[in-house]
Amino acid sequence: DSFYKDDLIILEFSSAFSIIKQGILDSYDEDHKNQTQKLDRYFEFLEKQNYEEYVDQLIMIFPDRLAKFYSSNIITTLLTNSLSIVNELEEILGYYPVAIETPLLTQLQQFSLASMFMGLLFSMILSLFVVISVILVHSLLMVNIQKQYFDIGIKRMIGETESGIIMSVLIQTFTFSLPGIIFAFFLC
Repeated sequence: DSFYKDDLIILEFSSAFSIIKQGILDSYDEDHKNQTQKLDRYFEFLEKQNYEEYVDQLIMIFPDRLAKFYSSNIITTLLTNSLSIVNELEEILGYYPVAIETPLLTQLQQFSLASMFMGLLFSMILSLFVVISVILVHSLLMVNIQKQYFDIGIKRMIGETESGIIMSVLIQTFTFSLPGIIFAFFLC
């Protein structure tokens, strides 16, 4: 038997009976007003009872640390974090027979394989982009080096010294790589 949200009422013990009592008194007509004294005694008796002893279902919502539990995309870490709190609750309840259900974790566990697949797919696409960028940088450097062979030959024919050629190669290399280094520094 499952119940729907229309079949569920959540009341706090401290205010439940005063609300019920007021509802009953409001529905009484003048003929039944003399029975209010019996009703008052009955509700005084009910208010003195400890109804926490009769609870058959305890619904626990994780504290402010909720984001910590559900933010991990690794299902084993998520289960470990969440079940540690559930185990603490079970220890607090003591020797009473308790059946613990974690419906949200069950739903998350069903979708963990899809989440893991999407993470793997994203990692593969990212590594593909890294390989493409490395190939692009390599081909640009090779074109630049082939161009440099011609430029160095012309400079040597004009009479450029060896140290001047090395200095111009270092300056060109530095100006080629500096924007990428700065961009990577601010990006990370």
